[in-house]
Amino acid sequence: KIAPSRAGPELIKLMKQKQSLQGALILALRDSVGAPGLQPIYENSEDWDLKLKLIQHVRAPPPPGREQPPDVPRGIGDPRAGDMCHHFYENYPRDIQVHKEMGLWCLEELGDPRAAEGLFKIAQEDFNPDRDSIIDGSVKSIGNLKLEGSRELLLDMLKKGKGRPATILGALGPVGDDSIGRKIEPFTHCPEADVLSGGACDRETALRVLGRIRWSGALKLLSETAERHRDDKVATRIESRDIWQEFRLRDRIGALEGLAHLGDPAAAELLMTTLEDTEDDPQIRMEAARALAYSANDELVSTILSKIRDSNLDQETRKYYISALLRRP
Repeated sequence: KIAPSRAGPELIKLMKQKQSLQGALILALRDSVGAPGLQPIYENSEDWDLKLKLIQHVRAPPPPGREQPPDVPRGIGDPRAGDMCHHFYENYPRDIQVHKEMGLWCLEELGDPRAAEGLFKIAQEDFNPDRDSIIDGSVKSIGNLKLEGSRELLLDMLKKGKGRPATILGALGPVGDDSIGRKIEPFTHCPEADVLSGGACDRETALRVLGRIRWSGALKLLSETAERHRDDKVATRIESRDIWQEFRLRDRIGALEGLAHLGDPAAAELLMTTLEDTEDDPQIRMEAARALAYSANDELVSTILSKIRDSNLDQETRKYYISALLRRP
């Protein structure tokens, strides 16, 4: 209830006088008022360690896959903290990268568009094993946050072979549309030698993304890739798979995942044929069931129910149809 210009200095003075109260006071303000309660302290303090602690309290919990040190408090994700986080990232005076970037991660986790400049910069860093997961995470965030200019940046990185192709292709999924399909399609048929050498290729991810962006040529390409070929060596048990068929298996799985994203009922006949193939790989059949779930209109739901009731079908096949029905959005 007190103006920040008056409250800030008084709170700073209190914390200096009684250091033991600092943690409890920050927690009380954070939990009762949120970022506006901590901002007066941030603005009136010259202690960058205290400022760091404050933005740690207001940032959002990190996304899956990003580790959080045990000594860092779990933040509340208050979107009103954007100004604090941005100021910290732009003005942190010390040469401690991990601390400076705490301001950037705070902006990113809050979904603040001001994270764009920092994320774009990190995404284009030269390969460094110590920074690999950070660079990868930045590329993913660029796509997930749908930042302005993200599509152009990601396509340029893909063209120049900068960064991990699978991550870049995956990041294009949320920001892409039909117009970029032709630029992604070549990555669906690159040679296996390129995949093994770590080259600019990732067929499985490319197939999945083409479905996600609903490329006009996706249905034909994904269907042809997902369909079982005469020369495909398949196993009805996962532990009996032929290692030399792994690439083909991954391509088919990627294509089926792409069909799930596409959600086109026109793929239903192929999906049901794949699902009912008792000689095919069980993971392929399960992915076909999942794709069928996302492709099924009301008419197809009636067909699926009929299949479940069909006593001429084996029990395992009927289970896959039940799975498709249960997964339908």
